[in-house]
Amino acid sequence: IESVAWNPHEPHIFLASTEDGRIHAHDIRQTDKRLFSIPAHSKEVTGLAFNPQVPNLFLSTSTDKTAKLWAVQG
Repeated sequence: IESVAWNPHEPHIFLASTEDGRIHAHDIRQTDKRLFSIPAHSKEVTGLAFNPQVPNLFLSTSTDKTAKLWAVQG
């Protein structure tokens, strides 16, 4: 795990990023499965942040020298 971000709009949901460039979403009420997993970057994802104003919008950053905005359909 490289980074973790809790969803301010749905406090039971969090994102975790990994060194293989993936972002995984989890719901603490459903410990047996992931909500989703995406291949976000070509290198490790070093930062995650939810937008506090816009639900389901988050930013990821990576050592691949990119920052990406993501809109998750819920």
